Amino acid sequence: MVPLRVLPHAIGSHPKLYALKMLDMIILALLLTIGSLLTWLLIMLPVDIFGWLHFPNWLSLILIVLAISWCLDD
Repeated sequence: MVPLRVLPHAIGSHPKLYALKMLDMIILALLLTIGSLLTWLLIMLPVDIFGWLHFPNWLSLILIVLAISWCLDD
């Protein structure tokens, strides 16, 4: 048998904890989706384009790194 003074506190605190965990999971899923899309857009697509132009893979990767460094002004 559960004492009555413990039960309302446990019921009231559970939904807040669940909502925070779900919010973290949603943010994590969004960040992973955005990261994979950016990886595909910034890395995979240029590699495919440079592969179609018959550049060596090492040259296309160097060009991509140089372009990203130039865009980020490093």
